[in-house]
Amino acid sequence: MKSLICFFDSSLELVPRELAAHPQVVKNAAKKGKNPLETMLERSVHHKAILRLENSEKRGRPDILHTCLKIVSDSPVYKAGKLGVVMHTIGGKWIVPREKIRFPVTYGNFIGLMEKLLSKGRVLDPSGRVLMEIVSKKDALRVLDEYPRRILFTHVGRRVEIQDYVKSVSEENVPACFLIGAYPRGRPSEEIWSMTGEKVSVYDGVLAAWTVTGWLTYEIFRLQPC
Repeated sequence: MKSLICFFDSSLELVPRELAAHPQVVKNAAKKGKNPLETMLERSVHHKAILRLENSEKRGRPDILHTCLKIVSDSPVYKAGKLGVVMHTIGGKWIVPREKIRFPVTYGNFIGLMEKLLSKGRVLDPSGRVLMEIVSKKDALRVLDEYPRRILFTHVGRRVEIQDYVKSVSEENVPACFLIGAYPRGRPSEEIWSMTGEKVSVYDGVLAAWTVTGWLTYEIFRLQPC
């Protein structure tokens, strides 16, 4: 049975218009030879600029999503087509990649790919097939509807042991979507919170998104060896 991971509120966005003239933004865009509004917002580059933004603690960390996607796409269950991925951004965009797509290993290539995606709305392979595209929420929900059980990982959720929990979910034989926040800190957005039935915690504290991703992909593999 196939499972799905939704990386929600991902800290993935282009530089917003109100920061386009900030010196850090202008300097970075000039290095890339791009319009500032077509460059990724990154805390490592735009730290002072990001502090001006609302909800700044959740923004400017695309490296979190990059690390999580590397973990998933390198897992045997993903390569075997038993685990899929969708992405939701802090700005409310929904991204659906082609099944079993290999995400860039190097951070620079990942940023370049995502800048193109967020600027153009889709990314094509050399043959013209869609690799990834931004879709409407309605279309994204059509994908999620194939996974009736939606499980949100959050440190304020009901405490469970991940090994036992994932096993129990698998035994119920209902396709499940596991939602993991790909941002540095803060609460899940109301959009995501309201669309999930189960909220669970797998540790007595806060964990990095990539740690939860690694645990989850291993437990899915352990139950569905490839």
